[in-house]
This record gives sequence, C-alpha cells and structure tokens, in this order.
Amino acid sequence: MEKKNGNNENKRKSAIFLKVNKYVKLIIFLVIFIIIIVDLKINFYGEILNINKAIIESKYYKSFYKMKRKFIKDSILKHYIEQISFIKHVYNKNNEFIKKKKNNIHICVSLNDRYVYPLLVSIESVLINCNKQNTYMTYYILCAPDLKEITLFKLKSLVYKYPLNLEMIFYNMGNNFMKLYDRRVSQAAYYRLLAPIILDIKKIIYLDGDTLTLKDLNDMYKLDFHNNYILGFLDYLSGGVDHLGLKSEKYIKY
Repeated sequence: MEKKNGNNENKRKSAIFLKVNKYVKLIIFLVIFIIIIVDLKINFYGEILNINKAIIESKYYKSFYKMKRKFIKDSILKHYIEQISFIKHVYNKNNEFIKKKKNNIHICVSLNDRYVYPLLVSIESVLINCNKQNTYMTYYILCAPDLKEITLFKLKSLVYKYPLNLEMIFYNMGNNFMKLYDRRVSQAAYYRLLAPIILDIKKIIYLDGDTLTLKDLNDMYKLDFHNNYILGFLDYLSGGVDHLGLKSEKYIKY
C-alpha cells in the first residue's frame, strides 16, 4: 500500500514538474519574443529619428526672394507677385552634395487641399520609377491658400521616405486667379503661368497632380528645346479652350 502511495506521489511530482517546465518554456519564449519586438521597434524608430535629423525646414529660400525682388518693380506682374509667399523648404542636410553626384530634375506642380492624395501618388510614381542611384528630384509645389498643415506633413513624409532622392519647396500662391476658376479649371491650375517668374530655374517639367510616371524622367528632362520656350503635347480636345475665348485647333494640354 505504501509502495502504491509512493508511486502516486512520484507521478504527481512528475506531472507538476512537467507542468512547471511547460510554463517556464512558454515564459522564456514570450520574453524572447518581446525582446525581439522591442529591438525591432527601437531600430525602426531609431531609423526614423535618424532620417528626421537629416531633414531641414528652411525659413529662408534665397532664390525665391531674389526673383520676387526682380519682378516686383514690373507694374503688370507686381499684382501677382505681391500675393505669393514662400512657405517652407524641406530638404536633406546633404542635399547640395547629393545633387552634385546625381542628375537633378526640377519638377513643378500645383496643389489645393482637395488634391493632395492624387499628388502623393503622382510624386511617388516618379520616385519609384526613377534611377535612385543617379536621380535627384526637386519639387516646386505651388499651393492654394486653403492648404492645411496636415497636407504639408503628408507631402513631407515622402522626403522622409526618399531622403536621398527628393526635396520639396513650397509656395503659397495667395489669391492669384481667384476670380478666374470654374468647374473645369481650378484656381490652382493657373499657377503654372507664374512658374517662370517665381522659379529661378533654367529648365523645369510641369506635371499635373493626377499624372502617373512609369519610367525615369531623365530622357524627357534632357530633351533639346531647339530655342523653343515650351515643349508640350497636343490635346485631342481642341475645343477645351473655347470657354476661355480662345479659338485654336492646336491646344497644348500641359
């Protein structure tokens, strides 16, 4: 009888040992799992912090103010120029060094607050399909006055994502063309008319915010203008300018 009780006691102790052993292993596994997750998060946020440290929001953009001073004396342009202000310049600390080592492509876009998501897709399509080793994009974003701070933050997130290939320069276009826009043509669509005045750039690509880019833009940027001021393509809807009082069979869309 005592022997039987002894066997039962041993079995009970073995069962307790196995159970404790099982929980110990589970606790060890959970601890290791938590350490891995914490480590990954630390590395992830560490990288984000490092990228953030590499981003500068300039309060002064010399080129814009130089052009503004140049054209503010013009009696016709003064009305437009006075309404434009520089918002901010977001770029990588080493952007000047990077630009020297890469092909720098200048791109201009217009934006109102309702159009931010198409523009985010458009800009990312350019960056996804560019040669990241050799191409650096400078985006000049002409903004409607309704632009919110959260919209700027969403756009700036792309600079964090592509710090070696992208910088952005923002302009508040004020009330320019406020009375001209209608359902077919937004106020922001007219901003491109002022781009040659406020941007001190020899050559620039203008892209609509809903444009998808499927290949590197270097070939387009290097096209020879042959003394032409603008290169564009003809729209198949030549009647698209009738409401502006223009009659032409040749209508350059962009």
